[in-house]
Amino acid sequence: MELKDIVSVYLEAFPAHRRRPTEDLRRMINDGTYKTYTNSDAFGLVLELEGFSLLNYFAVRSGMRKTGVGSELYRTIVKNHDPILMEVRRGLQFYFKHGARLIRWYHKPPHYTDTAPYSMMLVYHGSKPLPSNYIEAIRRVYSGLV
Repeated sequence: MELKDIVSVYLEAFPAHRRRPTEDLRRMINDGTYKTYTNSDAFGLVLELEGFSLLNYFAVRSGMRKTGVGSELYRTIVKNHDPILMEVRRGLQFYFKHGARLIRWYHKPPHYTDTAPYSMMLVYHGSKPLPSNYIEAIRRVYSGLV
């Protein structure tokens, strides 16, 4: 999947209030801020933080959902990042099916200052424990420090 395809699926899969500006997304992929995983119809963007990783975006092209391409890519991602945390709003059963666990509800900081925080579920996958400061680390991501 090329960058233009990632952006296309990204715009299709995530509502505007849950997206970074596409210029930021492109920059973060190109400069290596995001560890990028793709196959022909899905992508995952991972931020490697201190003591854990954050699967910041994961999406499957709409016509290819429930075909196994997302499962295949997700298994690759979690194999390479232990522990890994996800912020999930929908598709929770997908993550549970692959062994992830719900940690807690969480008020996610917005990407823009003119929008309000919104509820997400924090989901964890891995054999290693999360560091105790994982919430502060995620908040730094949204405050522009990461």
